[in-house]
Amino acid sequence: MNKTTVLLADDHTLMRNGLRSVLEGFAEIEIVGEASNGQEAVEMTKALLPNVLLVDIAMPLLNGIQVVQMLSKEKISTRCLVLSMHNNEDYILKAAEAGAAGYLLKDSTLDDIHTALRTVAQGEMYFSPAVSGVIVQAYLNKRPAETNDAPKEKRNTPSRKEQVVLRYIV
Repeated sequence: MNKTTVLLADDHTLMRNGLRSVLEGFAEIEIVGEASNGQEAVEMTKALLPNVLLVDIAMPLLNGIQVVQMLSKEKISTRCLVLSMHNNEDYILKAAEAGAAGYLLKDSTLDDIHTALRTVAQGEMYFSPAVSGVIVQAYLNKRPAETNDAPKEKRNTPSRKEQVVLRYIV
């Protein structure tokens, strides 16, 4: 069985220790290191090339979004999974735009974190249900306004039926 290698990046020692403690209980997960700031996270990710970087947003030197941007820009193969207490549209959308493969809230269950790590390590994306709702709502709120002049087939907005499907997906 191939192990999923994980690097933890959070400026709170207690948080890193707690994550390490619970994640080491899963046979297929191997914690390869811990970073206490964004600069360490970038350097350690480049050196260790873990499958997943589990990164907090609010960190010294470089924040989590900057870390994700830097690693994405340099085309580092490590997938970034944001674990944050911030449940607002701005942070979530900026993390996704920066290249994060997932976003979880710190009030997630251990099962959610485990599922997210497995999913992201397999090359897929994982956004917790609350976060997915924020993303879809932002999309629906920011779509261009319909005009009476534009032909229906030229509109870039989802139809009423498409909006319902998007909500069911979330």
